[in-house]
Amino acid sequence: MEKLINYSIHILLSFVVLGSTSVYAENTIESLSANNDQGAFTFELNGDFSNGDRSHVRFFIDSDNNPDTGYSDRHITGADYRVKDNKFYEFNGTNWTKINSTINTYKQNDYISSEIPLSLLGSSDTISFTAVVMDSNWDNWQIYDGMFTYTLDQSPSVVPYDLVKFQSVLDQSKLQWPQSGTEVDYGAFQGFHADHFYLSNDGYMTFETENSGTKRVELREGPQEWFTSTRALKHIVGEVKCFYPDTIKEYTWMQIHDNKNSGVGGINKPLVRLAWIKEKKDNAGHLLTDHLWAVIRDTNSKNGPSTWYPLIQRPNSFFKAEISVQNNQLYIYINDTLKHQRSVAYWDIFLNYFKAGVYLSGSVNNDVPEGQKAAKVQFKTLSY
Repeated sequence: MEKLINYSIHILLSFVVLGSTSVYAENTIESLSANNDQGAFTFELNGDFSNGDRSHVRFFIDSDNNPDTGYSDRHITGADYRVKDNKFYEFNGTNWTKINSTINTYKQNDYISSEIPLSLLGSSDTISFTAVVMDSNWDNWQIYDGMFTYTLDQSPSVVPYDLVKFQSVLDQSKLQWPQSGTEVDYGAFQGFHADHFYLSNDGYMTFETENSGTKRVELREGPQEWFTSTRALKHIVGEVKCFYPDTIKEYTWMQIHDNKNSGVGGINKPLVRLAWIKEKKDNAGHLLTDHLWAVIRDTNSKNGPSTWYPLIQRPNSFFKAEISVQNNQLYIYINDTLKHQRSVAYWDIFLNYFKAGVYLSGSVNNDVPEGQKAAKVQFKTLSY
């Protein structure tokens, strides 16, 4: 599921309209919704789309709320602009003219979204729109029933440190962006790089990063650190939502990492990381797509091997994840179900800490356009 990516910190307001007329059973739009922040407007579709990420989508947008101007046809009335997959067009009264701008469109079997810069739509407080979905051959079309109006949210911004539920984990953390060498206390980060670390309108702590030059935005537990032989239970637990990225093959969203600068030394490697991976074969040779994995290092050698354990298909919504360590035993839970347990006594020579957020691990596409986000993760709750 290739999901939306927001550009800046702001409260989002969602408006959902249910119901559609199915022309072909292969493509069914079940709901249409929208949200905005100060920088971007996002259209969302939920339904059953026959070709998943190879489907085609068009959003028709009436930005001036005048049905007598713009393009009209069937359920489309007064459309001044059109999104066609990753392209943006303006209607000049006769034809559609392409406008050069970055459009982030994400598509999967049950979800489609497109995000466009808000500046392209003018200064209106309301926007009307509808959508058409087609299969990979531009056939089997489904059009939503009519134009629906969304009122833009003008409310002030809210940031994660304003919420009590995140205060504890933030007080115990440093924030790393864009590389691990750039590390600041949370208080010093307030209002800085807010398009990469912000609070959504639903109160979700949101991490977004871009490409190989800005490959991480993560909370790093500190200054407290611990050995895997700890008698006290150490864990990181959160309700998390992992979004499907358009331009990369893998990202990491939760880790245990050693500290190379501690008094006992280290190798600057994670003991375990939980990752989203677009495609990978399991040990039986089965190809798993859009899946969550645990990657665990098998030795304390910097160049030693790791074992990859499939966890679950990436959920479309929030799920609970937990990594725990006690008495040299590692535990990984998903939705309170133990997915993996093993001894990690070989790692007990290192001091460690937890991390959560987004890190572009694995193969990174260095051709991600400037300003276009590559990966996104949200936390409803998070604690150490």
